[in-house]
Amino acid sequence: MIYGQFKFPKHRLLWGLAWCISAGLTGLIVGGLIVGMASQLVVIEQLLSWMPKQSIHGTNILVFGIDRNHYSQRSDSIMIVHVDPIRNRTGVISIPRDTRVQIPDVGISKINHAYARGGTDLLQQTVSNFLNIPIHHYIQVDSTKLAELIDRIGGIEITVDTDLLYSDLAGGLDINIKQGTQVLMGHDAVSYLRFRQDANGDIGRIGRQQAFVRAGIRQFLKPAQLLRVPSLIAQLGDAITTDLPVSTMTRLAMHFLSVAKTKAIETAVIPGAVVLVDGVSYWRPDFAAIDHMIEQTLFGFKETPSNRASIPNRRTLTSKEMSRVYQNQVVNETDTADPKVLAGLRVEILNGNGLAGSAADVSTQLQDYHVYIPNMDNAAHFNYPETLLVDWKGNLTKAMALATELHISADNIIVYDRPNKPLDFTIVVGHDQGFYNHANDSRN
Repeated sequence: MIYGQFKFPKHRLLWGLAWCISAGLTGLIVGGLIVGMASQLVVIEQLLSWMPKQSIHGTNILVFGIDRNHYSQRSDSIMIVHVDPIRNRTGVISIPRDTRVQIPDVGISKINHAYARGGTDLLQQTVSNFLNIPIHHYIQVDSTKLAELIDRIGGIEITVDTDLLYSDLAGGLDINIKQGTQVLMGHDAVSYLRFRQDANGDIGRIGRQQAFVRAGIRQFLKPAQLLRVPSLIAQLGDAITTDLPVSTMTRLAMHFLSVAKTKAIETAVIPGAVVLVDGVSYWRPDFAAIDHMIEQTLFGFKETPSNRASIPNRRTLTSKEMSRVYQNQVVNETDTADPKVLAGLRVEILNGNGLAGSAADVSTQLQDYHVYIPNMDNAAHFNYPETLLVDWKGNLTKAMALATELHISADNIIVYDRPNKPLDFTIVVGHDQGFYNHANDSRN
C-alpha cells in the first residue's frame, strides 16, 4: 500500500503519538520524553488499543534531518531505524553525511547530496542500495524547528568537552560555544548538534548527539516539563513529514514506549575512515563490515558457535558479499588500496593462461603493498578464462582490497575455511585481457 506524504496532525488525542515517534526516531530526544511521559500515556494507551492493529514487524524506517541554507537543502543527520515489536527491540544505524556512495543517475558522491539532487525518493533509493536492505517508510524532520522547541522547554543542560568555534555566514552557521557545563538554548543547542569542524568530523558530531540524548532524558524527566508536553507536541508536529499512516504510527508509538522502558535500543555508526579524494574529504565506508553491523545491531541477529559451524569449508561469495565487492570497486575505483590492509599477506600467483610473464606482472603490481609472494608457478592448466582469487582463510576485508586493486570480479572469488594453511590467497591469472591491460596501465 502506498501512502501520500502528509504533515503530522495536531489532534489532541494524537499528541502522544507524534511526540513518541518524532523524538524517538530523530535520535535527539528519544529516551527522555518516552520515559518521562510513561505515567501520562496510560489513558492514551487505552485509546490506542481501539485503533487498527497494523503489523510493523521487520520495518525499516529512514529518518533524516534537513540542513537548509541560502543555496540548497541537504540531508543532514541520516539514520536507519529497524522496528521489531515481536522481540521488543529497536536497532539504529547512523550514516555519516560525508559517506562516499554511488547515487543512482548521479555517480559517486557524498550521501547527503542525494536529497539535494532528487529529494526523499533518491535519498531513500541511495540508502537502500548502500545498505542492501529495503526501506519501508521515512520520517523527515526540519531541524530548524528544533531550536524553537528547545527554547520553550528552557534549554538543555549539557557539558561541552571543548570550545566549539566555527563561522560560515554564507551557510547561515555561526557557532561559538565555550567549554564547560552550561544550559544551551535553542540556537546554541542546534549548533552543538551540527558542529563537525574538528578532527573527528561527523563521528565526533554523532558522539555529541548521543550526549545530547542523555541530557534530553534528564531534562524531560523533570516534573515541570511533563505538564507542558501537550503544547510542545503541537509545535513539533509542524516539523515532521512522513509517509507513515496513522494506524502504523499508533503501533510504532506503543513499541517505542515499550523499548524505552526496557532499554532495548542498540545503536551503531557505519564503520569506515576519513579519506581525501581529489582534495575532497569523504567518509569511506568499510564495506566488508557493514553487513555484520546490520545483522548484529540493526536486526539483532547475534553470532553463535552454531552459526559459525554452519559455514561450509568451500564456497563462493554470497550475493550480499558480491554486492559489497562491487560497491567497493565502484566507490573506490580511483583510489589505491591501503597498504596496511595488504601488507604481510602471503599470496601465491599461478599462471592460468599460458602467456609468459603473466604471474610476474601481477607480482610486480603488488610490490608496493609489501605483499610476500612465496610461490609463482604454472596452474594445473592454461584454460582459465577469467582470473580467480582464492581466499584460504575467509578474510573478506583483505579479499575485497585485493579484488579491487587487481580488478577481479566478485564472481571469481572462492572462499575456504583453512586457518592453518600457510597461504592467505592464491591468484590464478586467466585469459581476461582487460585485467592485464589495467595492470600494465597502472604501472606506466
